[in-house]
Amino acid sequence: MDAEQIGLCGVTDNPSHTCPNCGVEGMRVVYDAGPVPVRSTAILHTQHEALEYPCADLVLAFCSTCGFVSNPIFDPTLAADAEAREDTQSCSPTFETFALALAQDLVMRHDLRHKRILEIGCGKGEFLTLLCRLGENTGVGYDPAFAPGRTDTSGVNVTFVTDYFDERYTQDAADFVCCKMTLEHIPAPRRLVGNVHKSLAGRAQAVVFFQVPDATRIWREAAFWDAYYEHCSYFCSSALSSLFRESGFQVLRLWRDYADQYLMIEARPTARSPDPRSGSHVETEHFEELQRDVAEFAGRAHERIRSWRDRLTAYLRQGRRVVLWGGSSKAVSWLNAIGPAAHIDYVVDINPYRQGSYIAGTGQLIIAPVVLRELRPSAVLLMNPIYEEEVRSQLAHLGLSAEIWHP
Repeated sequence: MDAEQIGLCGVTDNPSHTCPNCGVEGMRVVYDAGPVPVRSTAILHTQHEALEYPCADLVLAFCSTCGFVSNPIFDPTLAADAEAREDTQSCSPTFETFALALAQDLVMRHDLRHKRILEIGCGKGEFLTLLCRLGENTGVGYDPAFAPGRTDTSGVNVTFVTDYFDERYTQDAADFVCCKMTLEHIPAPRRLVGNVHKSLAGRAQAVVFFQVPDATRIWREAAFWDAYYEHCSYFCSSALSSLFRESGFQVLRLWRDYADQYLMIEARPTARSPDPRSGSHVETEHFEELQRDVAEFAGRAHERIRSWRDRLTAYLRQGRRVVLWGGSSKAVSWLNAIGPAAHIDYVVDINPYRQGSYIAGTGQLIIAPVVLRELRPSAVLLMNPIYEEEVRSQLAHLGLSAEIWHP
């Protein structure tokens, strides 16, 4: 991928790009990554299937009113859930510790005991089951990719609907609505949040909890590997809070967690109807800094990509081997951006459901950590630094002393 493909196209205003978050026209195109795999969590069983996997253009446009970023040419039919996908993080002890602490906190602060809980985008149902188990709650989860039997629901009153939550289900009222790592996949976030508000009519004490990737970190760090085709919506705190306010919610709490990778919001429906008017105002961002980071993102991403290509080429010439750790979305995005110059043949993942499959677009085989005993890599590129202690422990257990790099 050359400079033109990576988005050194300048920042352009386009009146036809209306912000899906606040409704204001004139979003600015700030990044064009060219064609990327349309689904970064797809399970692909052959290298040929992975190399021939469908791609589409990833373009990002910025709203200078609310700070929202979206892909204005996103085609939701390309990233639909018609195929097997694997995006669970529950195999990681680090993530499981975080999820348990979060669930315990929500149950305690909102007295979620013997309540009805609804989760939108429940994945394999792990978090909803945990909330129901901790508080003896009743739960219903919506996700078209739900896989029965993956989560132990014994002794828990939960029901799963293998479908999207939309207007058809707004009569499914709840005391607590949860939506984790799903809103970023929604091209029309106002519609989804509006449907949640509608479902809570007459339930003024109900609480909603949403969790999304924190886009502010992506722009600040030029983390090009955190931009994927199926992520069509990117939220900073101002964009997220304005979305909920203008959809008829009172924002109760807005915070970051998981090494500031996740942005989370709690809100309660107000008595007034959702405000359909365009526009919002910034309250929670250093907005000039945000605008600068977004404007500089493409150029800085290109420099990082070029630097990694040079580094990996030099490493290969020294006869050293690098493997990548973490076989999900970050790996797909990073490897496709770097291209053949990555000189990486294997990707490690602790999730057994990913092992034996291949990376979309570039075709690396995903292996179990134990295989590293044979490969004996000189360096491990760890896609998410929050797992470093966990990975170091596993490498030590395997008798390996490889360097650990971060993207």
